[in-house]
Amino acid sequence: MTQLIHLTLSRNTISQIMPYAFSDLRGLHALHLDGNRLTAIGEEHFKGLVNLRHLILSNNQLSFISPRSLDDFLETIEDLDLSYNNLADVPWATVAKLSNVNTVSLDHNLIEFVPEGIFSNLHKLARLDMTSNKLKKIPPDPLFSRVPVYAKSKGSR
Repeated sequence: MTQLIHLTLSRNTISQIMPYAFSDLRGLHALHLDGNRLTAIGEEHFKGLVNLRHLILSNNQLSFISPRSLDDFLETIEDLDLSYNNLADVPWATVAKLSNVNTVSLDHNLIEFVPEGIFSNLHKLARLDMTSNKLKKIPPDPLFSRVPVYAKSKGSR
């Protein structure tokens, strides 16, 4: 199955991923592991996924994600869904390097803190969902001062 482009393993009872489990799937663009029982993502779990664009890990029991686990697709990932998990901490330095990401879903987790300026280099980010976390304040970030195209003044045509 080395030519696989889209792999969906949603709504199973997967609780563990073996290191390098997907390493032969270099052409994979989408990996759906939502609705499983994963509790942690280690550094070697997603090794070899150099063309991954969509990683869907929602509705698991994730409480830990290794900061190096996304390294192989830092520049290709467009959609990262970590919603409905148990994440109190996110590998923020890694998230800050997702140069092509346009959607990040972190909603329904246990996140209390977002580092200042963490989204500043995510120029393609169009949707960020942090609904239902434990946030008490939002740090300053250039992301929040960007004026979207649809909000520009009608007189500027």
